[in-house]
Amino acid sequence: MYEQILRELDLAVEEYSFPVFNNPNFPVATMRIVCFRDDDEWLIVFERIAYGTSDGIFLNMISAFGNRIEERGLQSTMEFITELPGHPVSDDEMNYILNEKKFDVLIYGNKQAFSFDEKDYKVSHVDENKEMRKRLRLLRLIAYKTRQDIFMSPASLLDRMDHDSIPVFLIITEWNHPDVYYPGNEMPGLNPCFQSLAKAIAYNKKELYDCRLEKNSYWYYWDEAGI
Repeated sequence: MYEQILRELDLAVEEYSFPVFNNPNFPVATMRIVCFRDDDEWLIVFERIAYGTSDGIFLNMISAFGNRIEERGLQSTMEFITELPGHPVSDDEMNYILNEKKFDVLIYGNKQAFSFDEKDYKVSHVDENKEMRKRLRLLRLIAYKTRQDIFMSPASLLDRMDHDSIPVFLIITEWNHPDVYYPGNEMPGLNPCFQSLAKAIAYNKKELYDCRLEKNSYWYYWDEAGI
């Protein structure tokens, strides 16, 4: 199972289906990894909270890899943040008009209120790039405020993928992500963090996961392509 897991992830790189932080068409606000396993199946799901630059929408992009997945890679893309009637983020010409000091949006269909101040801009790192698209900045601010609540529950992830129930094994929010499509071509199968993850899943021992490399699973560690 250990070698199979790493092989599946490496094959995803070759097929351009491995999730990345530096896709200029879908710049990321945050990402996490949810692992599932039982005696017969292993499943690794990447949840990518990203901004679709062509349509200007806020997306949860779900990619999965496992021994029961028909096609590795992207399984589902959903627009999960939408405007409330009468409270537009942009006008008809896509000019950004939101008052970030106080506003409401729908997240997964539920109304949530937000208010950002100068501390939020600084701590979230969005003020480090003055050229960042305003809607992308908004998504990253919301991700900073909501933390793990911006992601779907593991059960909802499986439902979204139309996948049978399987026990959650491990949820990872910080790790070293390989830069797979740019100079250097780092492969997941050679990354010690992903090697230890594969070992933990293969031997059904969470304590085997040990990522000692620098954690870079944050959008501000990566190139700001496509902003």
